[in-house]
Amino acid sequence: MNSIIKRIFLGFFFLFTMTGYAQSMDTSDVERSDTIAANMRNFRPRLLSLSLNVYAPIPSGDQFIGQGFEGKIGGNFKAQLMIYKQFFLNVGLGQTYFSVKDMSVTGNYRSTRISNQYISVGYEFLPIDNIRLGISASVFGNAEYTNKFREGISVIQSDTAKLNIYELYVDYEIFYFMAVTVNYGYRNDKTNIDVPQELESTFERGQFHMIGFGLKFYLGDANLFQN
Repeated sequence: MNSIIKRIFLGFFFLFTMTGYAQSMDTSDVERSDTIAANMRNFRPRLLSLSLNVYAPIPSGDQFIGQGFEGKIGGNFKAQLMIYKQFFLNVGLGQTYFSVKDMSVTGNYRSTRISNQYISVGYEFLPIDNIRLGISASVFGNAEYTNKFREGISVIQSDTAKLNIYELYVDYEIFYFMAVTVNYGYRNDKTNIDVPQELESTFERGQFHMIGFGLKFYLGDANLFQN
């Protein structure tokens, strides 16, 4: 994959350089500057974007997270590769923090940290200049729920889950290489928590919303595969 990306970078760098040289033979310096500026404003393809986000987790549903947790804060890192036209592949890493508000539902612990990693696929819309709208759904992912009994005590319990995440984002490009992003996500994790049979329906899924914002940085100016 790295070699493909390098070849794309080199190819487009060579093409851009040769185009600029050809223009210099036919237009004045002022005309060439105007042409380049116009192309930069209207040129929308990207190769890769990297984003850092913070978000507020909002418990949802009638199972253990919705009934027993209170959201604190979360954060994630995403790398988004534009595959073909506006279709993309996304890799995400993150952590979400909750405090326990009802131990009669969750059990005898005070807080939970959920660590996750996932791969999703999606599509990006370009409705107007400087705006990008994207939707995606996970195709693979896992999460680890780490519970603490009380502050200052090391982790004594952890559980795993199959992560399911659905995301929506709106990016506003403040520069050609950077955007402010506002995003929404919905998590519906299928958990592997070992509980008595009568509690399985309460702990079989973990559900919550995520509303956040962040910064996104763009690398490259063409998709991985072209027509």
